[in-house]
Amino acid sequence: MNKLSKSSKKELAEFQEEFLHWYDDSGRHYLPWRQVRTPYGTWVSEIMLQQTQVATVIPYYLNFMEQFPTIKSLSQAEEEALLKAWEGLGYYSRVRNLQKGAQEVEEQFFGNLPQNYEELLKIKGIGPYTAGAISSMAFNEKVAAIDGNCLRVFSRLLGDFADISLSKTQKEMKTTVEKLMPNNRPGDFNQAVMDLGSLVCTPKNPQCDFCPLKKYCVAKKENLQEQLPVKLKKVKTKSVYYLALAVENHGDFYLKKRTEKGLLENMWHFPLIEVSKEEFSLLQKNDLFANNNDPLDKFLPEDFPETVWQKRNRGKVKHIYSHLKWEVLLFYGVEKTNSQIQEEKGNEGFFNLENTTLPLPKVQHKLMALLEK
Repeated sequence: MNKLSKSSKKELAEFQEEFLHWYDDSGRHYLPWRQVRTPYGTWVSEIMLQQTQVATVIPYYLNFMEQFPTIKSLSQAEEEALLKAWEGLGYYSRVRNLQKGAQEVEEQFFGNLPQNYEELLKIKGIGPYTAGAISSMAFNEKVAAIDGNCLRVFSRLLGDFADISLSKTQKEMKTTVEKLMPNNRPGDFNQAVMDLGSLVCTPKNPQCDFCPLKKYCVAKKENLQEQLPVKLKKVKTKSVYYLALAVENHGDFYLKKRTEKGLLENMWHFPLIEVSKEEFSLLQKNDLFANNNDPLDKFLPEDFPETVWQKRNRGKVKHIYSHLKWEVLLFYGVEKTNSQIQEEKGNEGFFNLENTTLPLPKVQHKLMALLEK
């Protein structure tokens, strides 16, 4: 640990002043949630930014705020419209919890976000990082927002080799960072940390020569940038194998709504059938009907539309979630009756893919792009 954490009031004030001066000159003030700062906008942006790049979030944020400009409008939104507005961002539990949180704010806090960290933590979907971000940026409370950027910046700055995947390390880091924060601009300090981590103190090849804090940094002094931060715990990713069935009828395609709880809940996609790795590999290599039988038959539910299949698959797509890796093999066919009268049920039916307002997950867009090839 370097002397910064034990610095005098004068030295600490100098550190804060230099850091905030850099932020005033070089921070990402163009971000729309910073240009018009509201507690609700801060909340929405921070939820969107979880697991997602800033450049990706900007157009989603603008569209979302246009559709749901207030906590009340979000709390009353139809789920299908909500999922459509989030389509492509992934991790859809974020927006479901965001709406549940908005409903709690309406019911328990008269439609206004509480102004302190501890009260914010009581709201669905708001964890320690988001509570710290909202309370400091929107309400000027001196609370650190501890995320990956913050842990990386301060692990390097302080020469801290503690494992950042441990909650104990994160709690200790929060205490340390709050001692280094100024009383008057805690929100700007948190944003400065975010920007430094995104623009300068990056995971690989940090731009140390351009860092406003280089004279304080243990990692810079001792050439430890590639060794810090330490993160030992790794999440194992499980592979799952699916067949995707694209059935066409007069330009429309058969889609099903995913009604199971959890991943992609209430999203629409081509019917997906989970298979073993061996079955997946066999269907990927061989033509259908090679032995005068239809190998897809055994996988199809009884009420599946009668389909004439192309004998070769159309290729595969991969999609990685935080804990799962999906490998999806795409098959194309035409409904046998080819009737223009198509019955649509509540959770399935034929739809025009170009004009549909149904919420479609990222994996479905990948399958559609593959189909167009």
